[in-house]
Amino acid sequence: MMRVLTWNINGIRACKQPLKNELFDLDSDIICLQETKITRDLLDEETAIQDGYNSFFSFSKKRSGYSGVATYCRTHTTPVRVEEGLSGILHDDSKAVDVIGHYGDLSEFTNEELVSLDSEGRALLTEHQYRDSAGEASQLVLINVYCPRADPDKEGRLDYKLGFYKLLQIRAEALLQANKQVIILGDFNVSHKPIDHCDPDGDEEKYFARPSRQWITRLLEEIPSDQAKKPSSQSKSRKKFIDTFRYFYPKRENAFTCWSTKSGARQTNYGTRIDYIVSNTGLCRGEIEDCEILQDFEGSDHCPVRATLKGSMVTCDQIPSSCTKFMPEFLGGKQRKLLSFFTKGEVKGKEVADNNSSEIISEQRTNGACATTVSSGKRRLEAPAKPSSKKARSLNPSIRSKKTSSITTFFKKVPTAPQPLGEEDQKSGITGSLSQPSATVGVASSVVRLSQPSGESSSLERLSQGEKDMKSDDLDNCPALLAVSGNKEPEDTRRKKKMASSWKDILKGPPPAPLCKGHQEPCVLRTVKKPGPNLGKQFYVCCRPEGHKNNPEARCNNFVWVGPAAKRVKDGTSKDKSVT
Repeated sequence: MMRVLTWNINGIRACKQPLKNELFDLDSDIICLQETKITRDLLDEETAIQDGYNSFFSFSKKRSGYSGVATYCRTHTTPVRVEEGLSGILHDDSKAVDVIGHYGDLSEFTNEELVSLDSEGRALLTEHQYRDSAGEASQLVLINVYCPRADPDKEGRLDYKLGFYKLLQIRAEALLQANKQVIILGDFNVSHKPIDHCDPDGDEEKYFARPSRQWITRLLEEIPSDQAKKPSSQSKSRKKFIDTFRYFYPKRENAFTCWSTKSGARQTNYGTRIDYIVSNTGLCRGEIEDCEILQDFEGSDHCPVRATLKGSMVTCDQIPSSCTKFMPEFLGGKQRKLLSFFTKGEVKGKEVADNNSSEIISEQRTNGACATTVSSGKRRLEAPAKPSSKKARSLNPSIRSKKTSSITTFFKKVPTAPQPLGEEDQKSGITGSLSQPSATVGVASSVVRLSQPSGESSSLERLSQGEKDMKSDDLDNCPALLAVSGNKEPEDTRRKKKMASSWKDILKGPPPAPLCKGHQEPCVLRTVKKPGPNLGKQFYVCCRPEGHKNNPEARCNNFVWVGPAAKRVKDGTSKDKSVT
């Protein structure tokens, strides 16, 4: 007995736990991952090489961090041959021994179309020696696929998706004609029947009008509910493949494998079934015991799907050359990844072997700028020392750090320039500049004002005006002036009040969110990201996860625009409210 599993991992580097633990929890002999979002230059050893597994990758050649598939095989299920792509246009002629072959009639595709369809890293084929429950050996080919999504905002993606479907079906049927067992597993990016969709269109004819659903209907054999689980391999249908999950569970509802993470739809199981394990009819009816959806397994916006076969794989002694453990960057240090030579940071404590040198060289410089030591043919570099102690900084004025200013200094009023002194003021002996107010000037002006006769007040009035424009901190730092003014409030209290007032001006925060109509709970703020007239505008919606309209625990239809009231038409029928 053996298990094969498919899972759209949505980024192999974004796992919540180490990949080793993920593989252990998946508990399968062959694990097919989709949407790895990794290219070879970003592939690290921990991801590429796992104890007890042989791994094989197909990378996107168009853009980084996009698409990609990977297949992890336990040692006893090591494939005989591995091939990347569906058309055969990517394989290396020097490695023809690893090519599976049997491509079918591709005359309706141009060479440019085949290169484009296979350049996004969406298909990886592994061929195994399979021994069935009766002891008979056969060749079993697993096609790990990540079918494209038809983005309505990108022109040509629907044609690309349908072209990929057509190429996949041609290759799978060609392998069957070559007397091989075939399993297609992965993310098909299409929900087949209304039972596979959380909110299907009420009109069944309209539902099946989509080209992708028409394709999968042509591919799969129709399984009546009374025919499920029958061991007979007799079938009047000319179709060669069966949806293994619906073969065992034709009427199971809410069996979804993908949910929207943005709306939290997994909490209400408001999703679709777009991940499949499809096999040829003879293998499904004769060898597959069960197919299950692991909805409780988290870590992605998809969940795994696993099938159990009665037979087992024959161990292959020779590992295909495309295995990641044979990549030059992972061959025991013979060749390191080019990226490591451009890593920013300190020199890591790894020693570089020098087979041509056996001398012992020791060089030390008295100024401590650099030290180099070579011992037993090994060399180690140390970065020059830096004066980091407080004592060294205090002795060297050039490296002293400036004192950090208080945040309140950024919110103080700039003092107004005082009026120039007249001739009478200059004759009376009052000199100095008031353009730089300080605590000393403030004290002097107060003392002069107390002792000056009432008849001579012109200069004192100007001093008093300059006094009003002085900074408040100068008053706080002058005990003499506080005594004159009669201010009894402690200095620390005044400073704390000013600090709190300054922070309140900065951190006012957004206004409170309105309550939704359905649950009377605070709404959440969203921003329109779709190109159009409302791009960048914000709105409030219910904070609960998306779900079916009949589910009271799901999100209600509350929708409120943010900003001044304006005439905004939603779906061309109703005007939406707005809040300010």
